Amino acid sequence: MLAGSKGVQFIKRHDGQLYKLAVPYVFTPTRFGGQRAWFQCPGCRQGCRVLYGTNSLRCRRCRGRNFGCVGSFDSPTTRDLSSGTPQRS
Repeated sequence: MLAGSKGVQFIKRHDGQLYKLAVPYVFTPTRFGGQRAWFQCPGCRQGCRVLYGTNSLRCRRCRGRNFGCVGSFDSPTTRDLSSGTPQRS
């Protein structure tokens, strides 16, 4: 992996051949005037923090992965109802 100011170049050796994949950065403004760099997904061209794969890199949306916890943003009452735990009044 070679990092530069415009992106990252991934290099892979397979069967004696070198394969290169350039992944550019996408920049978004931060709240106090700076910039945040994200990888640009080669599939959907959206900014992402992590790319997944070995032969082709893609974001979790393109890969169809969902790593969120079910009910992690629900209120305690909603979590208890969805898990089947009896409620106290």
